Amino acid sequence: MNDPKETEKDIFFIGVTGGTGSGKTTFVNRLTKYFDPKEMSAIFQDAYYKDLSHLPESKRGEINFDHPDSFDRELMVHNICRLKAGQVAQAPIYDFRTHTRSSRTRRIVPRPAMIVEGILCYYYPDMRDLMDLKVYIDVPEEVRLVRRIYRDMKERSRSLQSITDQYLGTVLPMHKKYIEPLKEFADIIVTRGGENHQALDLIATKIRAIIES
Repeated sequence: MNDPKETEKDIFFIGVTGGTGSGKTTFVNRLTKYFDPKEMSAIFQDAYYKDLSHLPESKRGEINFDHPDSFDRELMVHNICRLKAGQVAQAPIYDFRTHTRSSRTRRIVPRPAMIVEGILCYYYPDMRDLMDLKVYIDVPEEVRLVRRIYRDMKERSRSLQSITDQYLGTVLPMHKKYIEPLKEFADIIVTRGGENHQALDLIATKIRAIIES
């Protein structure tokens, strides 16, 4: 897949990462409220899980979804490059119940500020290099587990047993191996996630100054 060749535009990219259940999505949603929709938009790594329709349904849940190889890095980098070039990108729509990708896509229009959110959104060097500001959401493990249970039971129709088995089997080990070390690359480390209004104010102010300059 070739990256767009057009000249890069003055678009400011903010990477937001942290462990599952750290409050990344809440943080992003609250940050975007500081801006007009024409000023800021977001691209979510969760949409870029690889399509598993080629596997029997009984095997799809056995995939390690917290490993870097579970994401379609190439497509996500391509779409970020399109946005950086001022072009519209088509993001996948992923069904977490079937672990398959929809035939439809989500249209993402480039804005002066673009957020890239995900557990490994700047794990990959080529994706990390596209970020102008890197934020790491740092929340205690027990809080992340409770939030994941609530989210997966409510939004992804999963059982408590399957969530805890996956968390202990792959999520926690992958967090320690791949996600927690990303603090090293972070420009800003935010505690309490989307509840940290002081951090939101400071980051929004910085972004506002940059996109208006």
